[in-house]
Amino acid sequence: MLVLVLAARSDSGTQAEPLLEQIAGQPDCLPVGLPALGADSVARLVRASLGQEAEPRFVTVCAEATQGNPSLARCRGTCRPRCC
Repeated sequence: MLVLVLAARSDSGTQAEPLLEQIAGQPDCLPVGLPALGADSVARLVRASLGQEAEPRFVTVCAEATQGNPSLARCRGTCRPRCC
């Protein structure tokens, strides 16, 4: 048995996209889509990124704005709660 795991963002538009589509179209290939994070998961990421307790309203706005995308939910040191 051979297991090969490939990952790519669906909106990346990279040059590898045609190759990934060709691989995903193989009969024994099982594409698996990842669901968006729930509000609780986004809250954990936001709070971990800020290093403090974030206000509930700020976390709610982050969850709505990122639509559960973990790449967008992580603050990279430039995040400042200004929504409330």
